[in-house]
Amino acid sequence: MTFLASLRSRDDIGYDDLEPAIRIAAQAGITSARRLKCLVAPYLERKEKEVGDLARTLERRLSQFEYALDRFGCGVVLNAKPKSLAEVAALAREDGDCFGLASGAFGQAFYLEKDKAAQQAMLDPVPIPTGDPRNDAWLGAIGEHLAQRWDLEVPPWTQEVTFMGGQKPSFWPDEGLARDIQIVETPPAFRRRLQFTYAEPLMNAKFPTDRKVRMPFWQ
Repeated sequence: MTFLASLRSRDDIGYDDLEPAIRIAAQAGITSARRLKCLVAPYLERKEKEVGDLARTLERRLSQFEYALDRFGCGVVLNAKPKSLAEVAALAREDGDCFGLASGAFGQAFYLEKDKAAQQAMLDPVPIPTGDPRNDAWLGAIGEHLAQRWDLEVPPWTQEVTFMGGQKPSFWPDEGLARDIQIVETPPAFRRRLQFTYAEPLMNAKFPTDRKVRMPFWQ
């Protein structure tokens, strides 16, 4: 775990070398990047004035930690597979660390469903806010985006203030060199909530190939 605590480059260390530390962290209840970030927060407060790119370095290391958790089967496990965005929100209220996993599982279920009425029914139930503004903004963006891309009715709840995001932009992944492309490629439902990401932010293994968007400058 020293590569996370020190935030120094450790190019000589691979994921397999970190497996014992990853498993120890998981046994101690550190099963997500968010939990690790809470632990290193005091260190960051002391160092933020000394290290110019600290925030970006931290996000990159946390992403590596999340990958390692998944690789060794030590990450968050869902109690149930959500069939609606309301169920995604319910799981996230129980454990905020599972939002990404829950929304991904919902996406897979949505893509496998071929009946439009059933897809609409997966979007319509009104979620109870998770308490995390960014997660709530993503819920609204997911509901609006899927409805637009699959020619469904945009659920009214997605336009409520709680699910519209704040005034501060968020970039995922947070890489300075990617920001210009993210601003251009991010779909409208995410852009209007200042959540900048990929052209296909909800891509996963079940995403229909024929629906993948192609940007003009990709050719």
